[in-house]
Amino acid sequence: MKRFTRFLSAAAAFAMAGGGLAACGSDKKDGGLGGMSSASVSDKQVSAYLNEAARAAGPKARPMPRTQKLPEIDTRQASDGSYSIAITLNSVTVTGGLTTVIFTAKNAANGADDGNWQVGDFFFNGEYEIPVNDSGDKMKISNNGRADGVTVVDGKNQTVYRAAYDRSGKCLCSSNLTSVSIKPQKSYTFQVTFAGLPKDVKEVNVNIPGAGSFDNVKVTR
Repeated sequence: MKRFTRFLSAAAAFAMAGGGLAACGSDKKDGGLGGMSSASVSDKQVSAYLNEAARAAGPKARPMPRTQKLPEIDTRQASDGSYSIAITLNSVTVTGGLTTVIFTAKNAANGADDGNWQVGDFFFNGEYEIPVNDSGDKMKISNNGRADGVTVVDGKNQTVYRAAYDRSGKCLCSSNLTSVSIKPQKSYTFQVTFAGLPKDVKEVNVNIPGAGSFDNVKVTR
């Protein structure tokens, strides 16, 4: 399968804020969506959230507490040590030449005695170098807990999309997750930005660490 990664300039990243909605290894499992389409993102609350996520993209991107009503395409159960985590894929949206995946993680612990879940590097792709040009040059980057382990798979064109970075090596995704602690029964919502999908791509598979592959997810444009 051909692998494809596109890196965006910082200027392009922040241009998303003025462009309206910017929808934010592969560990495949059975039980995909079976063609289930994503819910409409026309709801004003959803639109407001996605705009906020677009503005948050870039070097200072942070996950946000779940306060808005969002679509729920599918939910998978995951675990991190003794912690039970529920991961919900909310949307895959393409606008302004960018693709954004929005997903939510909930600490599914039953009570306060179970403690807070430290997100840390749960969604990290495990890589400490990223390519910076077509010549193969790489830049070393530190791990502050990034959601760059999420990938989008375009099966039609046999292409894997990885999280975009700006030219300074900052991920256009929810970052600084080493300091994010989620209380029992509380949720945080994350975003990851990728290069734009071709216009003829209607469905993709989304791989989220710990949750596996959400298959046949319809793309909202």
